[in-house]
Amino acid sequence: MTNDVHHLAAAYALDALDADERAMFETHLEGCEACRADVADFAGVAGELATATAATPPSGLRDAVLSDIAQTRQERPAVRQLDQARRQRSGVLLAVAAAVIGLIAGAAIVLSVIDRSSDADVVLSAPDAITTPLEGTDGSVRVVWSTELGQAVLLGDGLADPGDGREYELWAIVEDGPLPAGLFTPDDGSVESVFDLDPDATSPAAWGITNEPEGGSPAPTGDILYFAEV
Repeated sequence: MTNDVHHLAAAYALDALDADERAMFETHLEGCEACRADVADFAGVAGELATATAATPPSGLRDAVLSDIAQTRQERPAVRQLDQARRQRSGVLLAVAAAVIGLIAGAAIVLSVIDRSSDADVVLSAPDAITTPLEGTDGSVRVVWSTELGQAVLLGDGLADPGDGREYELWAIVEDGPLPAGLFTPDDGSVESVFDLDPDATSPAAWGITNEPEGGSPAPTGDILYFAEV
């Protein structure tokens, strides 16, 4: 147990004290305005942490927290030890705020991955889903698509990096020629991408993949690296 009860404000707000520490701090809290203010600050941050499930961090969260820190009372207290404790509490508050921001950003990434996987599962399990393995230069690639959903899932492993300023482009090849279906860049050789298909591309005669400049091309500019007739 620490002898400086001022340091317990964050732990108190997060309900992390044992019974003895809580009793001691609550007694101290009755006569310490600075600690009451700090507990309120920490409790607000803890509330943000408890509800950090949104895919996008709330607008202005970081600025609001840092602004609150910047406006912490600057009056020099009579006791030097209290001044030191306040600086330490501000440091703890900043650390907690950074953790909240990091958690929200992490949650956004995780939710994005989950959303992509869910979209892929819908296509893969569609009653009319068709799977076509493509033959090509490296690794293995297959396209699973649903005419009813108007979507395709590209699955691949062992693919080479397309190069700086380059991307792979999937083509749905119909009677009138290749139609752009989507762009992708493998992650460590693997890819799982979901593409919304042009209405004219939902029943292709073949699939192909080329290496294109970043941003894609309206028509293939190079050799078809992966190909399969449906």
